[in-house]
Amino acid sequence: MDSTTHMATEYLSTGEAARILGVSRVAVTLMVQKGRVPAIRIGRWAIPREALLAFAQDYQKGAGGRKPRNIRGGGIP
Repeated sequence: MDSTTHMATEYLSTGEAARILGVSRVAVTLMVQKGRVPAIRIGRWAIPREALLAFAQDYQKGAGGRKPRNIRGGGIP
């Protein structure tokens, strides 16, 4: 067996992403549509959890200025 561990990507809904960023679902959808937040469309938008956490770190430093909320499985340090 290969020693490389492959982890499945966890995806978040726009509602979950909105709670983490402290913004509305509409704001997250606009960020996705503008390409600021990476996502795929599978009927609804699906945002990779790790990509959102990376975005959230930059977002809290920018004009948004909101502190992202902790979520299950680890928060933002």
